[in-house]
Amino acid sequence: MSVFVNLRPFQHQVSGHAGLMTTENCDVIMKPLIPAELDFYANMPRLLEPFTPEFRGVADIEYTEVNGKVTCVAKIPLRHNGRYKTRNSIRADERDVQIPYDGLERSSFDGNVGFQQNRWTMDKDPRADTSGLGQNPWAKRVQQHTINKINGTGEQIIPCIMLENFSCKFKHPCILDLKIGTRLYGDDCPRDKILRHNEKNLLSTTSSLGLRLSGLQVFQNFRYVCRDKFFGRGLSEEGFFEALRLFFTDESGIRTNVINAIIRQIELLAAAVSSLDNYRLFGTSLVILYEGANPELWGQVKRENGDQPLIKVGLVDFAHCSFGKTGQDKTRLHRGCDSGFLFGLNTLCSLLSRLKNQ
Repeated sequence: MSVFVNLRPFQHQVSGHAGLMTTENCDVIMKPLIPAELDFYANMPRLLEPFTPEFRGVADIEYTEVNGKVTCVAKIPLRHNGRYKTRNSIRADERDVQIPYDGLERSSFDGNVGFQQNRWTMDKDPRADTSGLGQNPWAKRVQQHTINKINGTGEQIIPCIMLENFSCKFKHPCILDLKIGTRLYGDDCPRDKILRHNEKNLLSTTSSLGLRLSGLQVFQNFRYVCRDKFFGRGLSEEGFFEALRLFFTDESGIRTNVINAIIRQIELLAAAVSSLDNYRLFGTSLVILYEGANPELWGQVKRENGDQPLIKVGLVDFAHCSFGKTGQDKTRLHRGCDSGFLFGLNTLCSLLSRLKNQ
């Protein structure tokens, strides 16, 4: 037996290929199921659990098209009923759906310090919206891709995993998505894709910093300023630093209290990763969130979190990770900790320390 739950697009999606859906109370993210990622959640090391979204089961997303209009519901097995319900989330009707999201205009990228066009910064969908109201334009873009696949089919069922929504406790979530590590492809990646990955790495900050910007949104002056992966692929080291400055700046200046709290969490994450033998977090993203709302104007932040800034540092995207043993002889593919991933985390801590001291 199953229960049916209405879904809507996740309005704060800043990166990713597939459009993410969320429950109406915004507590759970519905992400298309990839067997390798599901396997990783099933074998999640306890050391990483504080930094990963809570896994809440599997479900089917049912898209139905009637007269050109697509509706979406989740079919959740009865054994998982209740695991999608709200847990200290901000009610959906408290979110201002009229807030503008902008900053993805291609013409504006060339004016950014440390950005240079290359073939991997070119958008394959030049007609995609670069601004809008109430939804990150990247979220709208990937949702439209999903709808385009459904149009004319009448109905489509997509298996998905249900994950905790990191952003549900924030009124105006500032979100930074970074690809961490010097290698972003999995052990089973075809050679032609490896060559493409390597070229992207050399033309971006992946090789030199172990970091690459995948997307961000920051709440400034009652709007969200956004950047996407195409922007991140064209950044130099100094350009990446300026993107960090953009993300951690509001009307009052650089958010040093937020940066200090985030550095502490990254250091704890680095300690956990350094203790993991045989794990490789290839292609995993580090997501950093903090509250963009002024706590004096929105008392709930201050009441719940005291004098500490409301933040979250977490890991997502595990489809290309490697762990355990493989093959008929059960040989270990990797030994020791993931040095490339740790290099990226350590670089990020250094850059954040430089930023807060300016």
